[in-house]
Amino acid sequence: MTGSVALDVVIGLVFIYLLYSLFATIIMEMISNWIGLRARNLKHSINRMLVDDQYKSQTAFWSLKIPAYFLGIYITIKDYFGVVGKSSEEKKLFFDFYNQPSIKYLSNGGLFSKPSYLTASNFSKALLDSLKNDQVGNNPLTKIQNGINALPSSSDTKAHIQSLLNDANNDLDKFKVLIENWYEDTQERSIGWFKRNNQIWLLIIGLVMAVSFDASTLKMANKLAYDKDAREQMVQLASSYLEKVQATDTSGKDELKSDSARLAFYEKQKKEIQGEIEQAQSVLGFGNTQFMWPCCKCFWTALCEDFWGYFITALAISLGAPFWFDLLNKLVKLRGSVQQPARTTSGTAKDTGLDKEILDVKA
Repeated sequence: MTGSVALDVVIGLVFIYLLYSLFATIIMEMISNWIGLRARNLKHSINRMLVDDQYKSQTAFWSLKIPAYFLGIYITIKDYFGVVGKSSEEKKLFFDFYNQPSIKYLSNGGLFSKPSYLTASNFSKALLDSLKNDQVGNNPLTKIQNGINALPSSSDTKAHIQSLLNDANNDLDKFKVLIENWYEDTQERSIGWFKRNNQIWLLIIGLVMAVSFDASTLKMANKLAYDKDAREQMVQLASSYLEKVQATDTSGKDELKSDSARLAFYEKQKKEIQGEIEQAQSVLGFGNTQFMWPCCKCFWTALCEDFWGYFITALAISLGAPFWFDLLNKLVKLRGSVQQPARTTSGTAKDTGLDKEILDVKA
């Protein structure tokens, strides 16, 4: 296999991985919206902020590494599904926070009645209102201080909020800024938790997709290596796709902060990606256009027949669409540069033996 053929095979595989990664990500996002995963993740992170660590009251056995790992999973599941693991007094601040009108009415109600997104200013206002709730005082700062004093005496949360007030020198505006910084720092870590959980789900979804669509890496690589027409068409599809994506206006995506807006957006994207996948499958000459669900016997038969081919595809999908998009962009640019005719020392063009076709890709 020459260098040009090998590069084209890699471009074809990366393009397929990109399409399936996008499809898997869209499915993951739709599932997240349907069952309120983002809202649960936000609720879990706020619970971590406003309720003391639930590990510290456990016995020495639960402080060991492996037991602590499983205890953490158990506690996370309880938090996600709203099971109260601490006394009502210890979680009073958390409950008061979510009962504030500025938080309660941000969600669309229904089964998952918690917001999936909060700004730092939303958080600071709701927290300060929670601290002032039912407190007496001549001014807001006195009410806040009384609210902090009313928290359980051994509470780490109480100590942290008091330290923020002390750092602000009892200046209410500075106190709000410090609370907002605390929230933003926590959300940065929370996004990391969410992405790690999503990557596990992407691997599972990727394996189901790989078998359902008959997307075995081994079969696809073999097809691209020995079928020149399929290889060239796949490179053309990859090039055209990059041009189309780079010409698309994505400025509106930042406005997709509500669950309903995100769901409508991903429904539209799902149909577009399905079209791209069907086009790529027609070039390869094999693959299913409809899901073959795991409840079917044929699913498990296909998985056993080519497990490693499907598993490699699933691993690739779990890396995520941004990774494959960046790699595909670099590979197509590389292909365009290496296919420029080389110059001899006399200034005439020298045939390098490579395909003369140059992809017109926007930088």
